[in-house]
Amino acid sequence: MWSALLAGLWVLGGAIVAMSGTRYHGVFAVFLFIPSAFIIVPWLGYDYGWMAVVIALIGVGSMLRWPLYYVSKYLRSKVTGEEFSWPNWRPRDQ
Repeated sequence: MWSALLAGLWVLGGAIVAMSGTRYHGVFAVFLFIPSAFIIVPWLGYDYGWMAVVIALIGVGSMLRWPLYYVSKYLRSKVTGEEFSWPNWRPRDQ
């Protein structure tokens, strides 16, 4: 029960961060949501089985799609030797 409650709070927190006025949520994604997903998803699997893990991974992938996209692009560039640059997160100087 606690794992499902924590997963629900994780989703609610992600929705609140997504609705905030900031364009890039790097601090929240890196230091709060990604590490906590490594705890919540296995805990859900322990309590509710592998189908809960699949559903939770779909939710995690949906909420953290851009960090996952750029990390996968970075790792692919390391394997293939392609050029890679992180997105420009700072506004341009005018």
